[in-house]
Amino acid sequence: MKNHPAGKSTSFSVILHLFLGFALLLAFSGCGDDEEPYQPPEDPPVEYRSDGELVEGFESAYEGRDLKAYLNCLDPDFRFILHPDTQARYPDLGPSLDFSQEDRIHGRMFSGEAVADPVGNPQPGVQGIAFNKLLALDSMQPTDDQNNFPGALWAPFDIELLIDCGPAFTTYRAEGRLKIYVRRYIRMSGGKEVEYYLLAGMVDMTDSGKGVENTPWGLIKVFYR
Repeated sequence: MKNHPAGKSTSFSVILHLFLGFALLLAFSGCGDDEEPYQPPEDPPVEYRSDGELVEGFESAYEGRDLKAYLNCLDPDFRFILHPDTQARYPDLGPSLDFSQEDRIHGRMFSGEAVADPVGNPQPGVQGIAFNKLLALDSMQPTDDQNNFPGALWAPFDIELLIDCGPAFTTYRAEGRLKIYVRRYIRMSGGKEVEYYLLAGMVDMTDSGKGVENTPWGLIKVFYR
């Protein structure tokens, strides 16, 4: 009988510890409600082993309106040099678009949703994108522009790009010449060198034309900035 009170105390202590442990567990599990859920690492990006593969991958990503795949093609220092007419129309933008601007523009363009540009002008949602033509006119050569694209290779391309905004709107067409610059990288894998290519930049030489039927590619991008 003398041990009975001690037994009750021990049982109570065990129950109390279990209760406190359970309460603590609930508290910790609830404290992350406002935090971002854990995301597993993304799959490694596709690596393009040649400039030809890179251009094909870029074309596929653009036509598929796949933002992640498109950005995967771009060098972190990617630069899209705007057509002189576009620069004159939007002098505040400067001569080029960088990686972060490309990210924002294409996130909006690829969404399919109508958007408004920074000054409030409405832009229709893009319903489809197609390259009728993306043809290299020469093989890749060492860069002709060390200031903007140091260490890159480049080639001129003949392009015709159609951006369909639905039956209620005129389809944008960008047609003419485009300079494409690529940069070669090397990384080590299993003790061996592996080379891959990224887009260092582009120079927009597509025609201005009259009206929205024939529009510099960079100007179309600027509409969705």
